[in-house]
Amino acid sequence: NQRVLYGTNSKFEWIGKDYGVNTEKTHTSKYVLGIVDPVEKKIKLIEPDVFNLRQYCRNEQSSPMTNLLSSYKPNEQKTLLVEEFGTKKGKKKLQAMRNSVVEEEHISSSKEMKIIFEDKAGELQKRISEEDPNDLHTLIRQKREYLPEFDVNAKTAPEIYKINSIISPDEWSVLDVSELSNVVKKPHLLQKQRRFFHPLTFRYLEHLSKQPLERDTLTTKLKQTLYLNYMMKFYETLFFLKPLNDVSTETGIPLTIVKSITARFYDEIPLPDNKIKFSRSAVLTDKLICYIFILCLFIHDFQLNLVDLCQTMKYDLKKMQHYSREIGCTKLGGKSASTGGGEQAFFVQLKAPLRFLTKLRSVNRTKQSLESVVEKEALE
Repeated sequence: NQRVLYGTNSKFEWIGKDYGVNTEKTHTSKYVLGIVDPVEKKIKLIEPDVFNLRQYCRNEQSSPMTNLLSSYKPNEQKTLLVEEFGTKKGKKKLQAMRNSVVEEEHISSSKEMKIIFEDKAGELQKRISEEDPNDLHTLIRQKREYLPEFDVNAKTAPEIYKINSIISPDEWSVLDVSELSNVVKKPHLLQKQRRFFHPLTFRYLEHLSKQPLERDTLTTKLKQTLYLNYMMKFYETLFFLKPLNDVSTETGIPLTIVKSITARFYDEIPLPDNKIKFSRSAVLTDKLICYIFILCLFIHDFQLNLVDLCQTMKYDLKKMQHYSREIGCTKLGGKSASTGGGEQAFFVQLKAPLRFLTKLRSVNRTKQSLESVVEKEALE
């Protein structure tokens, strides 16, 4: 509500808030006019008469801002406005338009055309490598922040992700499945142990009990499933205040595993009295889901029904498809159908080479081919 009061017989400008009849506050306000003496470095305050400020049109003189852009062409005016007030997307479009402009006085022969297009292509490629989030190295660096260690040059699915980056050797050594290996092949005994397992984990144990696996293979998958059971317990716990020793004692999870999982998927927040709060952010939750997803792939030989995870994670199928694409999975053809009991099945698989890298390399090849076409047309 600031207004400018122009004196008709002086050059002073008084600026203040309007408490006139046109506002909610109808009381008047006093203004003090300050006159600065630069020589004596003093200011003289003069209290004018009480007045109300009101809006009105003044046509005698034009505002100094009226003709600010009058000396520019329409396109130049738009350019200035975009540079000053435009969005990031608008500024990128403006820069792209500038990069595509070739000045007429610079064109005289096919040789010069070739040089011009090479320079333009170099500028575009540099900007793409600096700004494009889909750049190969940028994408790999970003994915390493929330995915287990992976090999971009892997030739088979088991070689893509390193199981040791999910379950460390120290954790693997404390996973005791001797009793579980005796129970899993006896359905009536397995049912009695149901209360000790997460629903997703128990479903996987039932699946393993029906598979004709060798002893070593069964032991490996049981250890992976047991570790998954521990991860699911933490997944359902967004934060906790208890010391890690107490968590290990109450849950039956080995302390080595408790320390490892909390270190990777929880933030430590100091509290008064030397207490610590372990809290999991949304970013760390995404990371935990990716680790759980990949461990499930190891257990199921790199083919997975997303519906099982949807029911466990309390996410819809679209959300779980997003996680599967981030990991590098593809839809398994011919395995999206209704299962017995009315449940739906949506199967995905992980195979080499990594899906997101294959797609990106295809895009990069397309960019390179387009540059070669531009250069060829310039020569012609």
